Amino acid sequence: MQQIDDCARVTAELAGQRLDQAAARLFADYSRSRLKTWILSGGLRGIGALCQPRHKLSVGDQFTLRAVPDADERWQAQPLG
Repeated sequence: MQQIDDCARVTAELAGQRLDQAAARLFADYSRSRLKTWILSGGLRGIGALCQPRHKLSVGDQFTLRAVPDADERWQAQPLG
């Protein structure tokens, strides 16, 4: 699995929101629960600092996402017989 390496900057629209809420918009390719897990484990952090999911954002805050996504498990039908 390939590592994710991305960054985002908080806009005026997201200022005042909690990190876990805004992260869902900043990194829309990932679920809120996955993003929260990455926040708690340090995979999603403010530049140079760990943050809690309830951290309130300010305009211009920068965040980096460096994490390895879980393997995409998909079930496939098997022929019978």
